Amino acid sequence: MAELILTEEEKAAATWLELPDEAVGKLTKKVALDIVKIGNEQGRVWTMSAALILIGHAADMNATTSTTTIEGFTHGAEKLGDWEVTIKKLA
Repeated sequence: MAELILTEEEKAAATWLELPDEAVGKLTKKVALDIVKIGNEQGRVWTMSAALILIGHAADMNATTSTTTIEGFTHGAEKLGDWEVTIKKLA
């Protein structure tokens, strides 16, 4: 199993992109292994990835909430309708 040991400088980084490639690789492996332990690996990877991107985007805007509306969403040939995705920072 991957062991994640970060330097103080790495811990202080605002985003993973500021970390050295080796640390990003270790971090990615650690998170992936943690997700696998929880179950439903593929679904959780996609969900967690999407959530991290949305949270990072909201944080970049100094926002505590963010809402995105998608109209006429389709998946393959299936029409799934209109959707609203909201994220909110917890106290």
